[in-house]
Amino acid sequence: MSQVLRPLGLADMPPATGRGGFRVRKKVPNGYVLSTEPVGEGAHNAVYTATHPGLPHQQVLFRVNTDEADTPEEHRALDREVAGEVARGIEFAVHGIAPLLYDYGYCPSTRTKNGYYWQVMEQYDESLHAYLQQRGQRACADMDYIEELLLAKLALMIQAGSFCYDIHPRNVVVLHADSPHNRDGHGHGHRHNPRHSPRHSPRHSQGHSPRHGQGHSPRHSKGQLRKSSRGRRIVKVALIDFDDTFCIRKARLNPPPTNTNDHEDDDEDDDEVSDAGDAPANGVAGPPARRRRPAYFIGLNNLLVCALLVFGSNTKEHCGVPMFRAKILGLLRGDTKYALPDGGPVDMRRVLDFLSISTAQGQDSLLDILRHWNPKYGEHATAEQFVTHVLGPNR
Repeated sequence: MSQVLRPLGLADMPPATGRGGFRVRKKVPNGYVLSTEPVGEGAHNAVYTATHPGLPHQQVLFRVNTDEADTPEEHRALDREVAGEVARGIEFAVHGIAPLLYDYGYCPSTRTKNGYYWQVMEQYDESLHAYLQQRGQRACADMDYIEELLLAKLALMIQAGSFCYDIHPRNVVVLHADSPHNRDGHGHGHRHNPRHSPRHSPRHSQGHSPRHGQGHSPRHSKGQLRKSSRGRRIVKVALIDFDDTFCIRKARLNPPPTNTNDHEDDDEDDDEVSDAGDAPANGVAGPPARRRRPAYFIGLNNLLVCALLVFGSNTKEHCGVPMFRAKILGLLRGDTKYALPDGGPVDMRRVLDFLSISTAQGQDSLLDILRHWNPKYGEHATAEQFVTHVLGPNR
């Protein structure tokens, strides 16, 4: 009898093992029948539609990671990356932010030295990027409504204790009212989980090594679905692709202060904090200073404004102005309609400080991401320039 698939919960997180150990369980994806061609491809993944006897009358997405690992060290690093992404996807699905995740694993392969990482998630209809491109100016009539759907998800992300800043329409998937995937009929039931990304494509999921994805899209364009959206109304959105490189967790966002003045010193010079004490009196060097990632003291409503600014800056202006302009200006005026309860007042100094973080996670900075989606700005663009772009010069 075939295994019945159910949405994964917090108890299904990838197990954390010793440093360098593989954390994604080895599992052959038996029972899945995939589409002949991928429905989406990116620089790091490919996505196929799939069916499984354990999910009768339901089509899902089968994502395969296409990254290569040539050494054991690279394989361990890739495993940690995939494990972190799976964990964040499960956590966000539980909180209603992301699509549901049904299954995942690492499948050793007899055809390649690497095998492949795979995930199975609920299917949405397309990316927000594809929807806006196809509808053009016709989407403007619904833009306020779409912004409200997105704002609700971003608020949930922040309330869940995360700030993921690689947020833009390519990393949002949408569900239409007339979609066959909209099983509850009105868009308020299931949470779908397309973090699309197939890599070796196990056609019948028997552990054979699938084809490598041929996508040449940039790093952040994972999982775009190729579907027409003409004349269709969005009833639900979900965030996808939670790479830990671009996420800051709760422990670093609002740590308990050690003294009353700590919050005055949280600028970008604190990005790396040495825990080493003074040099010994005999002049002999001690062990290397252990470095920890920065902690940021910032209220939840400041984080919400940051998220809306980042999304608006990362989004092409389809309707004459960047997304969320009116809602951010309302928050700055003290409008409580979209503010988080007990999230504190909005302080633009804090917002600008946070947007100016030079090294948010040890690799790409928040400003690097903004520059990626706004090529008209050079490498020295400031947070103030991005804020002015989104809110206008007379904010």
